[in-house]
Amino acid sequence: MKRKLFFFMDRLQVSRQEVRAVSLCLLAMLIGFEWIPALQDASMKRLTDYSEQDRIFLERTAEARARHREWVERVSWVDSLEQNPLPSNQIPSGRHTVSVESEEGSSDRKKDEDASGDRLDLNHASAEAFRRLPGIGPVYAERMVRWRQQFGPYLSVDQLIEIRGIGPKRLEALRSRVRVSSVHPDSL
Repeated sequence: MKRKLFFFMDRLQVSRQEVRAVSLCLLAMLIGFEWIPALQDASMKRLTDYSEQDRIFLERTAEARARHREWVERVSWVDSLEQNPLPSNQIPSGRHTVSVESEEGSSDRKKDEDASGDRLDLNHASAEAFRRLPGIGPVYAERMVRWRQQFGPYLSVDQLIEIRGIGPKRLEALRSRVRVSSVHPDSL
């Protein structure tokens, strides 16, 4: 066999250096064909190992479900109102209700404003009272009242930023003019 191979190379008039180069290439190809499948198996194993992605997915899904449960608990008072309506002097708020005085006659302005001056109570103010604030027109006043009806009483002045159109600048302008009344402990 060896003789036939050399005879074939002589017939093709291939030099010794070319024979060595071709032999090295053939040897490299043989080694490559042995190693490539082994390397591919290892890389495919890495590509098909989804345990980390599955863990991340499950964590994010659990977080999303928890946020959804919180939201459902927060707005569940709407369903309970249809079955058992509240008295007209109570406002639902998540897990508790807040009692408010009636808003009739000239007591509106007195009830809306703080004893120290013109600080408006976000949990008792009417849309008309909100319109007296600087930078708040009828649309923003309606949004503020609608937010309170939808989500319950304001717990902080910072919650005004959740209302569409009220940004950091407008919130800072309103901060010194509004306040939040405390929730009555007997209604928790």
